[in-house]
Amino acid sequence: MGVLKRDDAFNPQQLLQVIKKAPPTGRFLLALSGGVDSIVLLDAMVAIRKSLLPVRFAAVHVNHQLHPRAEAWTDHCRQACESHNIELSVLTVEVENGDGPEASARQARYDAIAAIMEPGDVLLSAHHLDDQAETLLLNLMRGSGLRGLAGMPLLRPFADGWLMRPLLDCSRQQLLDYANNRMLEWIDDPSNLDESLDRNFVRHSVIPLLQNRWPAASGSLATSAGLLQESDELLGIQIEDELAACVDERACLLLPVLLEHEEKMQALLVRKWCESRGFGSPPRARLYELLKQLESPADRQPAFTWNSLFIARHADRLIAHQLLPEHDSNWRSSWKGGEPLQLPGNLGVLHSAGGQFNMPLEVGFRRGGERLLQGGMHRDLKALFHMNDVPAWLRERVPLLFREGELIAIADMLISDTADIKIDWRRGKGWPNY
Repeated sequence: MGVLKRDDAFNPQQLLQVIKKAPPTGRFLLALSGGVDSIVLLDAMVAIRKSLLPVRFAAVHVNHQLHPRAEAWTDHCRQACESHNIELSVLTVEVENGDGPEASARQARYDAIAAIMEPGDVLLSAHHLDDQAETLLLNLMRGSGLRGLAGMPLLRPFADGWLMRPLLDCSRQQLLDYANNRMLEWIDDPSNLDESLDRNFVRHSVIPLLQNRWPAASGSLATSAGLLQESDELLGIQIEDELAACVDERACLLLPVLLEHEEKMQALLVRKWCESRGFGSPPRARLYELLKQLESPADRQPAFTWNSLFIARHADRLIAHQLLPEHDSNWRSSWKGGEPLQLPGNLGVLHSAGGQFNMPLEVGFRRGGERLLQGGMHRDLKALFHMNDVPAWLRERVPLLFREGELIAIADMLISDTADIKIDWRRGKGWPNY
């Protein structure tokens, strides 16, 4: 389906042809704000839902609590769904103003929706052609590269499923005409008129100015975004082939292979690697800062953080994982072994496979100078961590077991010659999956 001609009318059968491009799913979940775009998408989905059986169709509304009439908007969405017998989930969020009102509200909304997504769900968003044009212009002003200028894709992975934007070929006017012809009722959010917000400024001041000179400006911008998407996808396929040779079985990036490439390719590979791990694409300046740090001597361990992403060098690899929660390295606990022991900082749970110990053990974390008796020799804890490939920044999170002050076990990794125990450490979110 291509961009609609200006005189074409939007219709549900046109939507059905786009929806059929979705991956196999058990549920379509419509993000329903109550504005004209999402109300049109709701109405059109109702018209075609019999053609989508046995796939379920539901909606979700997020109350950001930012407007005095937010509760009334929630009631409007509830009534719209009840009139069509559509299941509606209402999510209430607190919006922190860390990255500006628009970005913060969007992040809060997506986080809340992601939490209720079922595996394989397809989330439907009512972004349209004019939104795509605005996104391209905004990203141009932010100095975005190919990925940003490619705008919003029709389909992308999201949470445990997918995010689909089936109205990207439809203009705002075509959706408005459909809504008026169908006598639909919707909400007009007054904040959409606030031109202190970047997107509203582009929508109300920049786009009309362009359209006065070039009437098809929005369509042309959206077409350019589509062409850039094609280029980005082709480049992505090529980079994926290169990346496959650069990662190990644990999805760590192999530095000797990475550094064989010239710097621009290194940047593309690291960016693609981050995206493949679900972290998004780091800003260009931060990315090149990381690459420069990799030129440091091999015994140094440069680290890099961006949003929730942590990257560090360990031996000849780059490891990426979520930023970890706070950790109390002074924590100590007595453990008899008969019951599981909950570790602090979401590090998980220790189990004794042999049941209760002969005497209580103390569980804690390294403080320096610990040694473990292995093979008749007392071995330094640092050397044992190195032998077991434990990254330096994670070593203070490994639980240690002591008997009368003597180290007898390093979690489930190593047991002292003098100990007859077997430990099972079921790691939690405080230990990264890398």
